[in-house]
Amino acid sequence: ELEKSERENRHLTQTLMQVQEQERAALARELHDGLGQQVTGIRAQGYLIPYQQDNPEQLATISDQIVTACDAMDQGFRRIIHNLYPVQLEQLGLKAAVSDMMAGLEVRTGIACQIVDGGCDWPDWSLDSATQIYRLLQEALNNAVRHADATRVTVTLQATPAGYRLSVEDNGQGFQPQAQTGFGIRSMKERCRALGGKLDVQPNTTGGVAVRACLPELDTRKG
Repeated sequence: ELEKSERENRHLTQTLMQVQEQERAALARELHDGLGQQVTGIRAQGYLIPYQQDNPEQLATISDQIVTACDAMDQGFRRIIHNLYPVQLEQLGLKAAVSDMMAGLEVRTGIACQIVDGGCDWPDWSLDSATQIYRLLQEALNNAVRHADATRVTVTLQATPAGYRLSVEDNGQGFQPQAQTGFGIRSMKERCRALGGKLDVQPNTTGGVAVRACLPELDTRKG
């Protein structure tokens, strides 16, 4: 058992390092191909302005192009910041941050994403706990988008005698046994374990997959 645990830990460490490098590469592409090109375009347009003093129509066109490029840069910065750290968690709380994430996912993929009323309020968990839960949900939702071929995904929080049960359910192609060994599932289990809970991934009774995190009572923000 000890050897098995050590092998799993080594594999998890290697996978984490690979994911870290992939995230760095994705960030570099975003900065170079997106924001870098926008900055280059604005610089070129700014260079042309002094030569268009007698051409107000061209000046207006250049001005519009600069404003459009700045808007695109603003969206790019917001996207990068959101991927690095969900600012809404601090400002609005976990439920609002998850709702915003699901709304963006729905726009990008066309998959219907909804928070279902589970009969209890979302606690005002501490920022550390909320961040872990947010990343867990993010991984579960991304798995549904990438692997499940789903058209609908729901998130539900329910109170239990021991704490809470947080569920992510989709109507996709069903449970894939090999998914249990994937990095996404392992990372979700580790996050859940760090919170003192347990993660379960099973076929959904109505088709698709159900990811359920059973969480104990967690620290809340100090008011």
